[in-house]
Amino acid sequence: MHSRDMTDKQRMEMMAEHVRDLRSLSLAGRKAFFQLARRSPFADYGIAKALELIGEAAHYMTQTGRNQYSKIDFDKWEGLRHDLTHDYSGVELLFVWQTIEKEVPKLYNHLHNYGFISG
Repeated sequence: MHSRDMTDKQRMEMMAEHVRDLRSLSLAGRKAFFQLARRSPFADYGIAKALELIGEAAHYMTQTGRNQYSKIDFDKWEGLRHDLTHDYSGVELLFVWQTIEKEVPKLYNHLHNYGFISG
């Protein structure tokens, strides 16, 4: 199902699904991230795609949803989605890593506090 056809709750659940996976990369550290991303020509695309999908969900959040989950910077994630989607020369792995290292843990915590991630 496309993000535009989801409810805000479903969009938040989709964000949580991808954030859990990306957080594991954040916890593994920079070296492990770059080893994984360079192991396969498709690994870095998959990682970037997960970030893009988070941004896609943010892009379609209604104003009501944005207000309800106001601790999340939906504009930042939406902007990231645009950068990843329209960077036709290729995504810089360092940019992806920096996002995973700095932004994913914040989003993880917000999603946890809103009840979309348990544990």
